[in-house]
Amino acid sequence: VETLLGKEATRERMEALRNQGALQQFKCVHLGTHGLSVFETPEQPLESRLLVQNGALDAMDIANLRLNAEMVVLSACHSGQRAIELRDLGEVPGDDIFGLQSALFKSGVRSIVGTLWLVETNSASPITRAFHRHYAQGKQPEVAMQLSVKEYLANAPARCNGVYYWAPYFISSIGSLG
Repeated sequence: VETLLGKEATRERMEALRNQGALQQFKCVHLGTHGLSVFETPEQPLESRLLVQNGALDAMDIANLRLNAEMVVLSACHSGQRAIELRDLGEVPGDDIFGLQSALFKSGVRSIVGTLWLVETNSASPITRAFHRHYAQGKQPEVAMQLSVKEYLANAPARCNGVYYWAPYFISSIGSLG
């Protein structure tokens, strides 16, 4: 386990871990940070990024991390949103070639938990903690997420059990080519 919190979560530390080959050793990587999606930079879709302590990791930076993980959990707002419109090009089919998901797949990741809208901290924490627990116990990602949401709903205060709190999570996977 490698934990980077606060001032330790820098671009330089991520790059050092990449250069040492340490990032390739992790089966699961959790990135709990702020995210900016293609919707916030519609004219520059490759500017989707995750914010770290001293800057940002854009899609190109992320693609070059060489993660090679089975699973990445993005506890970042809008981390799974897809581009639907680009300057002077009208609608495009989605985030297949742009954004955080494609960058993570390029880095070697096989499955991603992302979010479709803002992440609410009081619900995100118990859901993602339960997800990690179930996933570490060997449950398939889809089952781990289902169990996590069910646990959250069984214990959520009435004011925090609406769809907004538990439904932004989804799982994207890419199959093995070899």
